Amino acid sequence: VCTSPSTAQIAPAPVVQSQHHDRGHRRGISRLLNGEARRMRRDELNGEIQRLLADSALNVRECMVALKVLGQRKLWQEAVGLMKSMSFRRLEPDQFVFNKIISICASSKEGLPAWDLLRTMRQRRLFPDVYACNMVIGALATGGSWEKALSVIDSMKRCQTIPDVVTMNSAIAACAQSSRWMEAIQLLDEGQQLPSGPDVMTYGATMHACEAKWRLVLHLLDEMQNKKIQPNEMISASVMGACAKGSPEKSTDLFTSLKEQGIRQNKVSYTAALSACHKDQYLWEWSLWYLQEMKTTGVEIDIGIMNGIMAVCEKAHQWGQLQKRNTKIVEQLLDDIKYLELTPDIITYSHTMAAAKQVGAWQRVLGLLNQACIQKLQPDGVLYTHAISACANGSRWEHALTLLAAANAVGSLEFHWSSAMTACAQATQWEHAISLASQMLQVGLQPEIVTKTALMCAYVHGGHWPVALELLSMMLDSGEEPNHITLTSVIRACMQRGDFAFAVKWKVEMEALGVQPYLTTYVFLIALAAEAQEWKWVQYLLAESFARYPQADNFDVRQLYNLVLLKCLKFGNAPRAIAFWKDYLDSGVSSTNAMLAACEDLDWSEFKDLCEELGPASWVQGAKEAALSAELALARGWYTGHGSGWQQDALGQVAMTLDLLSWHGISAAELKNKFAHGVFDFVLAAVIADTDTTVLHRASTGRTHTRLRQPILKGPQLQNVMLSSDFTKQALQSLELAASETWLTTGRLRARRELPAKEEAGDGLDNPARGLRARWISFRPSKKCAEGHENRGTVVLGADAGCKEWLAPHALDKAFTRFPQEHRQLLRDIMKVAGTHGSVRMYMSYAPCLACLATLFQLRTAGLRCEVAFDTWRETRSWTC
Repeated sequence: VCTSPSTAQIAPAPVVQSQHHDRGHRRGISRLLNGEARRMRRDELNGEIQRLLADSALNVRECMVALKVLGQRKLWQEAVGLMKSMSFRRLEPDQFVFNKIISICASSKEGLPAWDLLRTMRQRRLFPDVYACNMVIGALATGGSWEKALSVIDSMKRCQTIPDVVTMNSAIAACAQSSRWMEAIQLLDEGQQLPSGPDVMTYGATMHACEAKWRLVLHLLDEMQNKKIQPNEMISASVMGACAKGSPEKSTDLFTSLKEQGIRQNKVSYTAALSACHKDQYLWEWSLWYLQEMKTTGVEIDIGIMNGIMAVCEKAHQWGQLQKRNTKIVEQLLDDIKYLELTPDIITYSHTMAAAKQVGAWQRVLGLLNQACIQKLQPDGVLYTHAISACANGSRWEHALTLLAAANAVGSLEFHWSSAMTACAQATQWEHAISLASQMLQVGLQPEIVTKTALMCAYVHGGHWPVALELLSMMLDSGEEPNHITLTSVIRACMQRGDFAFAVKWKVEMEALGVQPYLTTYVFLIALAAEAQEWKWVQYLLAESFARYPQADNFDVRQLYNLVLLKCLKFGNAPRAIAFWKDYLDSGVSSTNAMLAACEDLDWSEFKDLCEELGPASWVQGAKEAALSAELALARGWYTGHGSGWQQDALGQVAMTLDLLSWHGISAAELKNKFAHGVFDFVLAAVIADTDTTVLHRASTGRTHTRLRQPILKGPQLQNVMLSSDFTKQALQSLELAASETWLTTGRLRARRELPAKEEAGDGLDNPARGLRARWISFRPSKKCAEGHENRGTVVLGADAGCKEWLAPHALDKAFTRFPQEHRQLLRDIMKVAGTHGSVRMYMSYAPCLACLATLFQLRTAGLRCEVAFDTWRETRSWTC
């Protein structure tokens, strides 16, 4: 009688001799041989084998038939039970029987039973051959039993059974499972003494065991290449995995070197290469290159690989414009997932939402959450964390509370409540934030340091800073220690009320507790001090921040000086602007621009006296040299910045320098000539390539360098990039978009008429924080346009995303933009009303960016006649002085 299938053993059968049993025996053998055993249930198969054992004429050959069937079904327990039944029937298993049962255990990945069988063979004075030993070692390697695997090799040596390369490979694999790299190296040395020597599998298994020793892995790679052993995909994956753990930057050169040797890469090797990008954020561009290589070579791409690349790009940069660039890349990767017909999962949406949250795109975050729900994915705590945190960054407290209620339905976390409290506090709803603290206790969640930090920020937003200090004292009494997030968050909360005095007091309290300010802490403190016109504090905080963070990653110290100089411009404090500029002459052309703008109202003699020994033209030489270096990099295609968008920074450097030199009557002939002959054609080709890509082939012919038939900028990179005013006019002429001088005068008049009266302006029109800009648009529809109507002129006041601000300098911080509106959508609306072959005239009080030029050219190519005129801040600023 058989036991349950999981523990079934073949019971000893009685010896019965009869004609009936003889016929049943032959019938059982026939059923086992003709393939019926494959369709039998496990209990039926055990029954047939039991009847087979009941025959008195049972022999070893017929037992082998039964073992063959059990091996096909991987029933190792029944196979061991059959051997025990043979011993009960006094049928001594021979070496072939043992080998067969060992092979069944090995195929079932049962190393310990196979090892016991090997010991039983020796006890019965049956000497296992190398084939049996290899199977046992292979089974032990699967379970990581490296000590028993090595004991098998020792017993082989005692029995004078010579191991072969398969033996060594299996034993090294067993050591690799347990990361026993020293034993693996010793086995490799023993394998060198074999007649055949080690093969590629031997080196692959040894490298896998030595993954924590990347230098040793590289030595093994050199050794096998010296022995003329050609690496394969497994070798590549092992080497890349080792370098990813120990030296990620070496993995890129190693990958290209192996690829140049003609070694084909597979999914595992690409995954190992991508793991290096996770270790080093500066390798994020390589992750995109690996993705392109996988597409080109036809390597299978699954959702896990795409999620890994998205994670690399999302976390690559955490500051400023670089962060925005990588966010766009994550969005493009989401489009790639759909193009590759892969199904996004929760992790996919988590990375995309995290990237959108970092740049403050809370609407996009909520849209992605909605997409996940439409695809019938159950949002988890991480998705709700990103969504509520994004609403907090955007001060959307109503949305945050709605999401908090939804998160409670699936199990809310403490971070959900703290983010909702932050959203309420930043939206001046600090009372709601405080009420959430009591509601949190009602659902059974105990506030930790994150929630208490949010609560302190809420009281600061409400002006109740003594309560915040009391909460800090309560935290310390309960044994909780604040961190730099507590320090920075409360100081950031002070910005809404401009409470610089409490921000300094809070900094002193935190430093007394051993909490050091973070880099962003100084950004908020310096902004508060400059807004309060505490210039000595500004100098002190700048010096302290530079002393503590002399080489901060992903942060340019020039941004701090730009922030301070813009505050000087806002308050018209020219002496302070010059003083800060002299402290850091290498602050860049943006800071120079803000300094010069703040000094517009000074007499020449006053400006000269303030510059002292530096001289009034001391900024010229540094600005020219930086611009010439940027122009050379653009002309030669040399990489001069951090990130793939360095061309945007270089173009902005040249454009602003040309405008500054022109405005101040200083010759810029050398820079202008070099830019015109070496770069302008490439920029113009990039604008046209947004509509007609064939221009790239024409532009690259006969040039000193080519772009590999790729535009210098493309797609979203055209946004926020302007040429100088002179080259913008030249671009309009080349694109056949330039308007007459009469139209420019008319546009200026119409725009000035729409300016608010002085008493309506409040704090003054000439305030960069207002973000005022203007467009005057008129259009005449084509005769075929059924809904067309003529517009003699409409002034649009507000902002135009991606272009220069009206009544504001170039260096204006993007945070001052308050009226986001896509100029592309505006122009599409004009096209819809005017129809094809209509005409449009447009005046702008700012220079159009390259993206705007590309859209206008696209409309002109479609048949719409466009005429564009513009002014720069240099002209429009005088309207309100």
